Amino acid sequence: MAHPIPFNRGLLMNVGFEEARLLEDYQCYIFHDVDLIPEDDRNLYTCPDKNTPRHMSVAVSSMHYRLPYGSIFGGVSAMTKEQFLAVNGFSNLYFGWGGEDDDLSKRWKLLQKRGKSVSEEGLSTLQYRLLKRELRDLYTWIYVDVEKKEVRLVIECIVQFLLFLNIDHFSCFNPLAWVYTDTLLFLLRSSAKQSVSNETSVIKF
Repeated sequence: MAHPIPFNRGLLMNVGFEEARLLEDYQCYIFHDVDLIPEDDRNLYTCPDKNTPRHMSVAVSSMHYRLPYGSIFGGVSAMTKEQFLAVNGFSNLYFGWGGEDDDLSKRWKLLQKRGKSVSEEGLSTLQYRLLKRELRDLYTWIYVDVEKKEVRLVIECIVQFLLFLNIDHFSCFNPLAWVYTDTLLFLLRSSAKQSVSNETSVIKF
């Protein structure tokens, strides 16, 4: 990423997906953290035959080969082209570490529940400028500049959330809200109602 903004794994995965589609009509995509390598060659880098994504890094040495929670989908995951398009890819809103993988897992679960994509933000809102692409020995190196609009969108969503605490009204913030627990939401809402006192009519949950 050329622009001096925090790292955004989800956005870069979306960029990789789109750039790969320009090269070949790939049907299987492996979304892979750079600091993970397989220890067992029976862990095949393929997409499953069944209509469900595959979480491949289910046993990681740094986590003592145990999953921190059952719904984790980060690290290394495999999805077909159709699956990734169906969920509208990763969210572009997660700057810094974490959150985008849980968001993707939630998107898939909601897709299965409702039978259609539930997110208006992701691949369809991806904006970037390709600065350089190099075909290196073992990988393709891609250098991109992210549109400042993406950064402004994040800031606007956070400001709107803090001002109004209305996650249902501002659809651009919905993906971020998925990573909050019910307890945290309850505390945020309780705090908000106390802080606005006489202006409670502004808040809607």
